[in-house]
Amino acid sequence: MAEFKQMRRHIPVSIVCRSETMYRYLGQKGGQLVGATQRIATLYESTEDNDENRDAVVSIFETNFEHLEEGQGEFARQADAVKRKYRKQNRNVPFPEIEVPDNHKVVIDVTHPVFQRVLQVIRKFDNSMAVMEVLWMVGDVDEERYKYAKIKLASTMSRFSNDVFRITNQLRSLDTGRGTTHQRVNQQINQKLKPVEVVEEVTDEQPDNVSSPLNEAETEQEAEPVDIHAGGAEILGEDEDPLSAEEIQAVITQKSDESLQESA
Repeated sequence: MAEFKQMRRHIPVSIVCRSETMYRYLGQKGGQLVGATQRIATLYESTEDNDENRDAVVSIFETNFEHLEEGQGEFARQADAVKRKYRKQNRNVPFPEIEVPDNHKVVIDVTHPVFQRVLQVIRKFDNSMAVMEVLWMVGDVDEERYKYAKIKLASTMSRFSNDVFRITNQLRSLDTGRGTTHQRVNQQINQKLKPVEVVEEVTDEQPDNVSSPLNEAETEQEAEPVDIHAGGAEILGEDEDPLSAEEIQAVITQKSDESLQESA
């Protein structure tokens, strides 16, 4: 299997691959598959004391497991259909048995129960692929269908690994770099669950009745002259000239003379 050095306590689980396709896939891509599963296991372990974060982790990766299991289930149905067709056409012929070489053994280091879901998919995929290989070897499955089966197996398994790496890399980008692994993982999940703040956008729209741009200085209208000497402080028009000083003095003198005459 492609090199993946397990640095945690683990149980080595041996899988004897019945199909050449699964054996070759695990030899080339098995390290990525185990590494992706280990990332999920680490998140599970780190959130075991935080129910909210654990639920978030389960929710995030459940879709990936479902896609993996659905892909395997679809593959198994196709292989079973091909096998039934062969049995129907060859009722008196026993189904060929596969002899598996001793070296078709792969060891996967299991550190968490979450590995069991992946191991189950590997075994089921391997059994279905072995059927396709047998029927290909006896000439009942053509080259194109056999090739498609190999591509289907590899793409389904690799999609799981790639999606898990993509998601966990996004979480790692939220890492503060402080604390233990457990603390840092929970900080990443908390950041992931943090609600997005909605910032009100400031617009430069102006009321319809404003004609000049806001960034232009407005010109103040000059105040109209006021006759401070008039009793009602009437506003004078621009075409009216205020009284001169001599005229004002004459009016005051006239008013004083009239008052003296009335008192006499």
